[in-house]
Amino acid sequence: MNQQKTSLKEKAISEAKKFAVIVGYLWVLFVLFEIHKITILRGQSPATPLGYRVGFAFINALILGKIILIADAFSFGEGLKNRPLVYAILFKSAAFSVL
Repeated sequence: MNQQKTSLKEKAISEAKKFAVIVGYLWVLFVLFEIHKITILRGQSPATPLGYRVGFAFINALILGKIILIADAFSFGEGLKNRPLVYAILFKSAAFSVL
């Protein structure tokens, strides 16, 4: 019983680290998109403080990160894993885009 709890704890820590990496990457990406939007649309959009935009980017990263983590747990998009790498990457990209 103790070994099962240890295994469950290790798995939870591993999943939390994976989730943190995914959310961190997505958050940086979404913040860069917001900064790009601010620089391109300077003066054309209402003045929303950057703090709100960064906060919404974090919330979006959390939601999308959880969807990616769940899809990865169910091996979503693993159909062409034994084919050449380019086909597997294109298939997985298309599958996650549809998701």
